[in-house]
Amino acid sequence: MKVETLPGFEGLDEARWNGLLGQARLPSVFLTWQWQTSWAGAFLGGRPLHLLRITDDAGTLTGLLPLYDETPGERRLVGGVDVSDYLDLIAPAGREEEVWQALLQHRAGDAASWDLHGIRALSPTFEILPRISSASGLRVSVEREDRCPVLELPQSWEGYLERLSGKDRHELKRKIRKLERELPGTSVRSHASPDGWEGALVEFLTLHRLSKVGKARFMDERMEAFFREVTRALAAAGWARLWFLDHEGAAVAAFLGLLVLVVFAVSSDAWHIGSGTASLISVLHYRAVYAFMLAVLLVVAGVGAALLLGRVSHDERETDRAVESRRQREERERRRREDREAARRRRGGSTRAGEKDA
Repeated sequence: MKVETLPGFEGLDEARWNGLLGQARLPSVFLTWQWQTSWAGAFLGGRPLHLLRITDDAGTLTGLLPLYDETPGERRLVGGVDVSDYLDLIAPAGREEEVWQALLQHRAGDAASWDLHGIRALSPTFEILPRISSASGLRVSVEREDRCPVLELPQSWEGYLERLSGKDRHELKRKIRKLERELPGTSVRSHASPDGWEGALVEFLTLHRLSKVGKARFMDERMEAFFREVTRALAAAGWARLWFLDHEGAAVAAFLGLLVLVVFAVSSDAWHIGSGTASLISVLHYRAVYAFMLAVLLVVAGVGAALLLGRVSHDERETDRAVESRRQREERERRRREDREAARRRRGGSTRAGEKDA
């Protein structure tokens, strides 16, 4: 195998990059040409790229390992640590070990350390690298970075409800009824077309910044430019969709859905895909039942978002009234104590220091 180091994306193209990713065991949106090039354009800031391209004896592209210099002597996977997950070597399923062997031989004289952030636990990289690294005189350490909960969705909304405990099922239905009672007339819409994407994204970014101070701080000018660029490209490929909960003509909640794990499926009446082949660039639409489940979950989240936008719920108003009433009682009691104290002073009486009123 031949390993070449490319200083930029110019020696590659979207079709070959995503075509190779489509053969991988665990393809993800964070490894697509769209995400990788957008991230590099937004966050590299002049730091060197090291795109390792691996080809077999026939000249066929068999691997890609996109690295950059985080600091002198330390290289990381393109995608960084702040906005990307599920990064890894890109190689056809079943050929990962021979590609890693070629990469380790290639880097034998390289003193820089490789920080391979964001590799999921199911990746063959976790088994392969520790086992073969010693033969190349390298040391590998593995650390658990984070936990990611995974929910396997059933075939229907009713099936999802059946999986919940009685308490959780009751609570979910109660929140849906609460939303219907306190924000009647809410509706759910989604946007996936590149046409009008910019306008829909502005709505999402506005709600994102309003939801928490930390999110507003996170979504600075550079981060916003990145998300505008990458989501526009992903929407054009069919891998991004914006969902909104509307009330009285305005969005009160939103989320951005990305096809994080590219799912391959054969053609059937239940699925609508661009073609019957296992292709990364097949456009995979939501099943109708999943669209409904996502919509209901968005509806449930709408109450919290509405509160953040000033639509205070009945329970919250009751709590506020109770807090205000208690504050007023305490204020009246304080004034009565002050009046009693003033009266005792006028009569020549006194109180002991530190004594607490009953």
